[in-house]
Amino acid sequence: MCRTYENRDPQTVTRIEDYAFSGCSELASVTIKGAKVIGYGAFFDCFQLSNVSITGSSLIIGECAFENCTLLRTLSLKGVKEIGKRAFNGCICLNSVSITSGTTVIGQNAFLNCTYLSNLTFGYGVETIGAYAFSECVYLEAISVPGSVKTIGSYAFNGCERVKSITLGYGIEDINSYAFANCDNVKTLVIMSSVTYLGAYAFQSMDKIDTICLSEQLYNGYHESSIFTGTEPSTWVTLQPNPFTASGKTATVKAKKVKKKAQTVAASKLYKLSPSTGILAAKVYGNKNFTVNKANGNITVKKKTKKGTYKIKVRIMSTGNAEYEASDWTMVTIKIKVK
Repeated sequence: MCRTYENRDPQTVTRIEDYAFSGCSELASVTIKGAKVIGYGAFFDCFQLSNVSITGSSLIIGECAFENCTLLRTLSLKGVKEIGKRAFNGCICLNSVSITSGTTVIGQNAFLNCTYLSNLTFGYGVETIGAYAFSECVYLEAISVPGSVKTIGSYAFNGCERVKSITLGYGIEDINSYAFANCDNVKTLVIMSSVTYLGAYAFQSMDKIDTICLSEQLYNGYHESSIFTGTEPSTWVTLQPNPFTASGKTATVKAKKVKKKAQTVAASKLYKLSPSTGILAAKVYGNKNFTVNKANGNITVKKKTKKGTYKIKVRIMSTGNAEYEASDWTMVTIKIKVK
């Protein structure tokens, strides 16, 4: 009986077909490298599967790919572009999920009924969280959604009853009906003013809520509506614009080092931020020799970049906090000397 699966030569396996390993009752570990597609139900009902590691480039995990892998505990995803509908639905023992910055879509019901999921992190770059994506993940204790997300689907986090804090990053626009309903133990809720649509009962029945932080416009438009039915905080905090400013510094990279390999320059040497709340995201414009880490703002100089002084436009956004609204995008100019 097959107990482990690993595609050792990434060039030989680009697609795992629909139902390829479905029902393999002895399969305990899966390592996938270099594949582009994991098909519909590829590992469906692999009841003994406990460890999955997936590394790809713009990889798509198909619908129901790992549905009902009820003993799955460890999941590592790198280079995954899209997580399909019901991909990990019913993986009740899964306790930690990290969505990397390369993932843009989390499909409907993707992690529905992952009962023991207690640690969830999102990389900046996720754009859509589908309906019921994390519904009934009852062991989650905190939800922090980055501002790259534009749409949070209906019931996306419904019934996450142990969550104590919800922070929604600046950039989120649509929060659909019942998205965070029945999160009974939430104490603090932060909603940024980039939100333009709140669906009915989106934050229903947070009966232990202490504080809701939101912009004046959202407060005036929604605080007495059905959006917050059964959610009555002792304190409403009106978020003020973040007095955030950013300016560029000049960093120097030695040419002899760049000649041998790419060099990374730390954000602390590149930007001056006030207040220093940290970088949520950044993007380089106009020069392919330089790339930026969206999670921390570090810039990497491409190997063999020629000597010279380079002016690079970078867009930065402050992370903000519960007292201030996260800033909008700010344009800065950075000089990097390669000599």
